[in-house]
Amino acid sequence: MSTRTIAIAAALAAGMLNFSPRASFGQEALAEAFLESAESALHAGNTAKAARLYAAALGEAYSLESTYLTARALVGAAMVHVELGAWEEAEQNVRAALALCEALDEMPREEREAALNCLAIVYCDRGQFEQAEACYVKLLGELESDDDVDIARGIVANDLALVKIALDEPDAAIELAHAAAQIMEENYGETSAHYAQCLDTLAQALAANGNLDEARHAIQQSLKICAADSGEESAQYGASLLTLAKVQGLAGEHATAERTAERSVELQEKTRGATSRMTDLARQELEALRDARSAPGDAGHPTADDGGEALFVEMFGRHDLSPDLLRQRRESWDRLTPDQRRAAAEMFRRSIGARPPSRAPTASRPK
Repeated sequence: MSTRTIAIAAALAAGMLNFSPRASFGQEALAEAFLESAESALHAGNTAKAARLYAAALGEAYSLESTYLTARALVGAAMVHVELGAWEEAEQNVRAALALCEALDEMPREEREAALNCLAIVYCDRGQFEQAEACYVKLLGELESDDDVDIARGIVANDLALVKIALDEPDAAIELAHAAAQIMEENYGETSAHYAQCLDTLAQALAANGNLDEARHAIQQSLKICAADSGEESAQYGASLLTLAKVQGLAGEHATAERTAERSVELQEKTRGATSRMTDLARQELEALRDARSAPGDAGHPTADDGGEALFVEMFGRHDLSPDLLRQRRESWDRLTPDQRRAAAEMFRRSIGARPPSRAPTASRPK
């Protein structure tokens, strides 16, 4: 199915803002069935099937003149486009869904939250992290007033932590990841996949802050949980392997990191498909690790001196940091070996202005 097929529904939805729903129980049940099947297919990584089902659901919802069902289907269609990397179509569908939500007398909270979350993902993959941050901050603000949305707040906090990493704010990312992990542990337990995903994010934040030993402990804990929960052939295990590869690369363990990333790519291809967004991100990380391994001392870049001062200035000199924060960065930097410093600098060069968080946030709620 062409990615344009579902996007057409956004234009159709623009004309649905002022109608009254038409009763048709059988047709409504069919639309709901299409939506539930589409959500299951998308969760299982079968984007082609999900696209067909969301298109069918949109057709039924539009025929019913149901604002709510159309908004829900548009959000799902947007997530399909996200998986396909069709960002313009994804944004078009999300904005149409938000417009429909605004038109309802009672705002459907879950659909609005999912739409804002999906819009943040679009911004992330475009490298527009400030816009993504605004979406997630807005979501957290809306969720804080409701005690019944602890899990949703945990999901958003985890996603915002990933954005903070991309914005080079590791301290804020660590705080958010800890908060998300606590919520998931309290709701699902310390052996759940939800908790493991937050540990993965925490490991990324700790690594970005130079706390490699803590990052390694967190990601190894995440991998242990994933292996027990979903197995070592699962997509989540593969995603956590990619984070481990990053930590290993920053620690100067280039050959080991490359092998770990290769396994991650293999698992993503197997579970999500060769053309999925997560598979593409895993491949890019693998290429970055290979480049760092093959040219850690590129003549065009400064190499480590006795104190690693040139590399420290390269990584942190461009920021207007407070004295306290600069001191924290210096303390973390001084704990690294020369090889670790060179690896960190090389990874930093590869990431400047490049990509969104390695594992993009998901709009799906834990089942």
